[in-house]
Amino acid sequence: MAIITLDDIRKFKDVSAHLGRKADQAIEDALDLDIKPLMGEKFFLDMKRNISQDNYKLLLSGGEYQSDDSNDDFNYNFKGLKRVMIEFAYSRIVFFGSENASPVGIVEKLTEDSKHVTRDRKKEIYTASRRTAMGFWNDVHAFLCRKEDDYEYWCYGETQPVKVSGMKLTHFRG
Repeated sequence: MAIITLDDIRKFKDVSAHLGRKADQAIEDALDLDIKPLMGEKFFLDMKRNISQDNYKLLLSGGEYQSDDSNDDFNYNFKGLKRVMIEFAYSRIVFFGSENASPVGIVEKLTEDSKHVTRDRKKEIYTASRRTAMGFWNDVHAFLCRKEDDYEYWCYGETQPVKVSGMKLTHFRG
């Protein structure tokens, strides 16, 4: 069972339904290279193994919740881990999606009905989408800190920082 699909991305982003393998590769890369280091390998694998459990459904889809801390009576809301995945996958689709490997090298397909954006513009969109992903991740991280007892393998020290446009982002146990 796929955690996210191209249809999930299309709910939030204007992308072609005909991306096929390029979208699948972008999603796979986003999960393995962006999400897994943020979550930690064991937690990521546990999520994939137990994806149908209620606690993981909430983690993935987001929603309203309350902290497990009895001194915290606020209601919190977050977009969910799927939205983080979507932003990371979209950034990869934008940056790498229009290139094809051919016998003469890497090429971009041009048509008379469209004009490709510059590589600099792709990089701007790529970077902005990754920053958005990290903004959503901050809310997921706060959720996990408030609900850590529900996630056996959530371990702050096992996660790796993610670099977004010259900034090294990580999180610490607070």
